[in-house]
Amino acid sequence: MRCLRFATHRINSKALNDERKGKMNKPQKKGKIRRPVRKLSELELSFLEEVDLYDKVIETTKLISWNQHGIMTDGRGIRGMRIFTRQTVTGLSLQRILPRPSKFTEPDTELWDICSIASLSRNLMEGYLYLSYFGLEKVSEEEAELRFFIAQLHKNVEWYEIRKLSDSTDPGLKEFEGGIKSEKERIRYHPYLASLTEAQRKREI
Repeated sequence: MRCLRFATHRINSKALNDERKGKMNKPQKKGKIRRPVRKLSELELSFLEEVDLYDKVIETTKLISWNQHGIMTDGRGIRGMRIFTRQTVTGLSLQRILPRPSKFTEPDTELWDICSIASLSRNLMEGYLYLSYFGLEKVSEEEAELRFFIAQLHKNVEWYEIRKLSDSTDPGLKEFEGGIKSEKERIRYHPYLASLTEAQRKREI
């Protein structure tokens, strides 16, 4: 019985080895060689260089975003962190839609969604201003509070104008008007405002 098992094992092993050798000796299919279909223009080459730089910025941004948790900070730092996270997401969205022309593809195969690219790019630029204003610049607590109040005022004024254009009879507009008036008064009598020049005070109010 042992001899039969041993013989069977040898036969199976030999068959397996023969099968493996057959697969190894079988000619492999060569990958399809891609041939260039066109030559990239100077504008496309310049654009791809910028895209490559942008990709490197995004990789660095993701590393910062992944490693910013667990760092003790104040309310201003938390606000800056939230803005930075939104910036990261917006940056990734822009990266996904950027066209990447290639000499192996026809120009018509690339989608150049200029409107979406411009919109996301503007969001990134405006977001950076907010990040710098609320999270990067080192200012006193009084100045940080005044900056926050001014930002809230501007946001509510914009919302008011949007709702007014949408429906001038909206009863909620009265509440907005009262809130905007209170916010202006809060800014006008803020202690840090007195340290600004007269021109700066007029511009902020």
